[in-house]
Amino acid sequence: MGTLLQGAATPNSSAEQKKLWTVRDLAEYLGVPVNTIYKWRSMREGPPAYKLGRHIRFDRCEVDEWLEKQRSV
Repeated sequence: MGTLLQGAATPNSSAEQKKLWTVRDLAEYLGVPVNTIYKWRSMREGPPAYKLGRHIRFDRCEVDEWLEKQRSV
């Protein structure tokens, strides 16, 4: 988990950047509790996600795009 976010923060490897994040990875990246991510999903808020069976995954680029849209003016 830690290496994923370290790789995302300092892009050294394109494979590392393409790796999808778990709910825990996303929560750590955004600095919010894991339960907040699940709450956003139940309310159809938050960044877009992929549902792979029973697993939820997030793409770093899509998360960053969503995050940029959240910026207050």
